[in-house]
Amino acid sequence: MSSSIVAFLDGERVGLFHQQTEMLTPIVGTDRCGPLAVLGVGYIRQSTGEVTVRGDATHCVIHAWRAMCVFKRFPMMTDPDALLQACWTITDSELDLSSDPAKLALRELGECYGAPLVRTRVPPLLVLEDMVAHLHDGAVFVDLQELKTETRLGRIADTARLRQLMARIERDRLSLVPPQLPALSP
Repeated sequence: MSSSIVAFLDGERVGLFHQQTEMLTPIVGTDRCGPLAVLGVGYIRQSTGEVTVRGDATHCVIHAWRAMCVFKRFPMMTDPDALLQACWTITDSELDLSSDPAKLALRELGECYGAPLVRTRVPPLLVLEDMVAHLHDGAVFVDLQELKTETRLGRIADTARLRQLMARIERDRLSLVPPQLPALSP
């Protein structure tokens, strides 16, 4: 997918495709440029350069990074696509996996591969700022509420560069909203 954005990549892992082993590079990225992109965890197939991403349209860049941290812990991936979705789900900080018996397997998978610990980790500040800037350059507006929440919790520093990036995102996002139509007179 040539229009995808790779905001961050990390190492290589082995995956299986139709019984063939292949090297994969875990990424934080999108399926396309623009505000309708899906931002999430993914991989690049080394043999083809194909990018696969699983996530959603909320554009939570820290969530995507956390999912990638869990994804890259798997030494061998027999179904990388399903694993991407599982990693996205188990690193959702608002998802309660404890109360749903149907999600027991996901909870156990997450516990085995460190999801509870990863849910409170954040990328290094320069990495985060670079990811946000790179995504913004591709017209993908990251979730500002996620960044504000992580700043309020003290997990990321409130730097001038991050504030500047957030202000640019807000300004550019507002420029996409059509102006109010004048009220109709009776």
